[in-house]
Amino acid sequence: MEAQQEWKKCSSCKTPIPYNSKYYVCSVSSCNNKRTGYNFCSVSCFDQHVPMARHKDAGAVEEMSPKKPAPEPPKGRRIIPTQNKLSKPSNKQVSKGGDVLVIASRLKEFINSQSEFNTSAAVMDVLSDHIRHVAMQAIDNAREDGRKTVMDQDLKFLEKLNLNI
Repeated sequence: MEAQQEWKKCSSCKTPIPYNSKYYVCSVSSCNNKRTGYNFCSVSCFDQHVPMARHKDAGAVEEMSPKKPAPEPPKGRRIIPTQNKLSKPSNKQVSKGGDVLVIASRLKEFINSQSEFNTSAAVMDVLSDHIRHVAMQAIDNAREDGRKTVMDQDLKFLEKLNLNI
């Protein structure tokens, strides 16, 4: 007979809980979520947990551990799929006329304080389209570097446009 592998350890006595076997969890929601992860091999181990957790009314809920281990993810360098470099945003990737990405009141205040000019509402849509385009290029730059975080260095292409960002 094949030896059963350990699924998890009991939170009280540290005895291994094998796959495809009964175990117990606390009926209190703050104890049985994924982050806390209290698992008990027996009701007596659960009873040791109750006074420490100061539950007023808690019960042991019987569960079954998974039947077999989940496959391990492949080890090695994470590969992020790349897309072609965007020369300009396409309607498929960036929808023009979507949500406004600029705080209109702040932009209007800035323009007014710098020049005492008023600002048309249509400026917000055009500026938002430009921001979407810049964001997509920055996403492509981050993806080419193998990152999933857009950073300031991904906006260096704006320096060619003489924008001091």
